[in-house]
Amino acid sequence: MENCILVDWFAMTFREPGVTVYDVIRALGLREDINFIEMPGRYYYRNRLTFGNIHIYYNHAVAEQNFPMLELTGQGCREFETFSSYNFDYLFELAKDTKKYHMSRLDIAYDDHEGLLNIKEIMLDGFNNNYVSNSNIVSLHDEKRHHLDGFSLMTGSKSSDMYMRIYDKARERGFTDGRHWIRCELVLKQDRATNFIMNEEPLGVKYRGVIHNYFRFVSPNKKDVNKRRWKIRRYWRKFLDGVEKISVYSKKEIDYNISRLHRYVVHQSGNSVDTYIRCVGLNAFFEKLLKRDTKLTPRQKLLIEKCNALYEQGEEITEETVLRLSQIYKL
Repeated sequence: MENCILVDWFAMTFREPGVTVYDVIRALGLREDINFIEMPGRYYYRNRLTFGNIHIYYNHAVAEQNFPMLELTGQGCREFETFSSYNFDYLFELAKDTKKYHMSRLDIAYDDHEGLLNIKEIMLDGFNNNYVSNSNIVSLHDEKRHHLDGFSLMTGSKSSDMYMRIYDKARERGFTDGRHWIRCELVLKQDRATNFIMNEEPLGVKYRGVIHNYFRFVSPNKKDVNKRRWKIRRYWRKFLDGVEKISVYSKKEIDYNISRLHRYVVHQSGNSVDTYIRCVGLNAFFEKLLKRDTKLTPRQKLLIEKCNALYEQGEEITEETVLRLSQIYKL
């Protein structure tokens, strides 16, 4: 088998008002003899229509988020390619319209069948910290009783918006015929997935480009303490195939509102504030607070102005007000 790059997970919400699960099914372009069955939902959706590993979720528990979501798992991606008259380029074009669609997850996998990647070499470089990563988390996971070829390397965490995992796919599948099948999968979520699709480069180029920007194995150089100046490992250089770095990072504006302020003061700092007041008294606490050197930020000042305006209008700042402000005042 030849090496290949493929889509291994695809999840997208259809956010246009009035869209139904049947609109989602039609958008998939599946054969007419395909029948979906009803199953229990997930991800706070109460219901799900399923064909094989193609899932359409609907009837969300939160009314504001009640939009149907399409999910193609790894096998679901292969079923879509088999039973649909469309391909992933078509779904990617849909996803570029961010007013109507929202990408929640996209997995791109590179399958090495020709021996380009050696899992033992990769694991040894992982053990010896011969890598440079934009993530603070790089971990080795024992898959099969401490044999090097039974480990997987992960950079990032499964809860993050992007992570990469390299492992022996043949061993995972239980093949014992000596076949070589190493998988390097890139998992992208939310804005990272959207930014990946928005890039106009071919799939293989932007897949390698994102990894090149995110992670690389390097050769140790005892004369240089800065690993970022070390040369890329030969096998990793071949894997990257000369691509330029591609970033899918989006700078996020912090949503500053009363609800966020409440969570920070009460839940994160509550014990410290409570302890200080019990030690010095409430009056001393307020006095120290008013005499502090730090100044309010523009966002904090604006939030105070909005709350004062509500107070002047005779509205009490209740829990309902907090929830409403959380949705309205996004600075």
